[in-house]
Amino acid sequence: MDLQEAVAKARKILDEERRYPTVGYRVRPPVAPKEHDAANSILNALQGFSGMAELRHARSTNPRTIQGDPLQFEFHSDNYELLSAICGRLLPDIRSQFIEDIASQLRNSLGCIKRTECKFPSWKMHASEFPLIAEFAVRNGATKCFLNCLSELSASPALVVLLIQLEDMISLSFTVFPEADYPILRRALVGLHSSASRMRRRMVGSRNRTHQWPKLGDIDALEVCDQIRGKTVAISELCRKAEFLYLQGALREGLNLEVNQDKKAVEDYLQRLGFSKPLVESLHAADRLNHAAASAFDLKASMGQIRSFLENLHAQAIPGITASMNLIAPEAKWGLQLAFLRNNNMLSKQEEKFVAGI
Repeated sequence: MDLQEAVAKARKILDEERRYPTVGYRVRPPVAPKEHDAANSILNALQGFSGMAELRHARSTNPRTIQGDPLQFEFHSDNYELLSAICGRLLPDIRSQFIEDIASQLRNSLGCIKRTECKFPSWKMHASEFPLIAEFAVRNGATKCFLNCLSELSASPALVVLLIQLEDMISLSFTVFPEADYPILRRALVGLHSSASRMRRRMVGSRNRTHQWPKLGDIDALEVCDQIRGKTVAISELCRKAEFLYLQGALREGLNLEVNQDKKAVEDYLQRLGFSKPLVESLHAADRLNHAAASAFDLKASMGQIRSFLENLHAQAIPGITASMNLIAPEAKWGLQLAFLRNNNMLSKQEEKFVAGI
């Protein structure tokens, strides 16, 4: 599947998500029920009801707070899984472009539809695919692209729904955003707050509260602006708290000097031998995602970064090897490159097995 076909299929999924949203969080089952284990099943059901009641109460509070246990709730979405299935069928060199194209749909999409009934996240019976775009981009390593697109959005009902989802993401699973991206998110929120404030002043000056968004009709624009202003302030405070929790966790976990020294040695080798900066950054990304409070999505993304590192390490090293040893370079495919290194005694059999396993 090429990139153009993948993006076309993804847009169909996003269109479906706008009409019939699937994004949500649910309580993570604390006990794995065994076959015919009625007691565990009942316990799971009770704890699930209790957890969802707690979640409904949390969503009704203003401002929101960050849950003490980021593993209490888990993200789920049928359409997220479909986007992931497309992503998994793409070659590594176009996979990141596909994910960034999904994030860019924030600029290109209608973003909202009026429904007769809506579940969370929604606003005034308006549903949107923006929450799915946010979850998919952030959970698959395109956070910076997503934040760039977010900062460019104008006030709209779709933006309100997106901010509601961002509030949920940080409150329930703050580690989904890398620590270094929280300051960037806060700056984007400041820009959205200023933009909504300017629009509000124009509407007050014209003495006309309504604004017509495409295919949505006349909507109370002052209410839209006030929602955006309120949500951006509330989410900024959640960002501040998340940054503190990252710092707290790092200090409490302590430093593993041996691991840190090994990491520094690897980075020094890469830089001294002329490998690219993104290669080093992929190791940093894998390290950020692999922490004590990591979710299953974080760990999966961390392994993806490690696989990407290994693929690109080989791709960048082999041209230099073949040039210096007068060898014929293999085709730029992972399995062929790995076999090339093994056949030319640059990897031991055990090393080849280990790398292939990853």
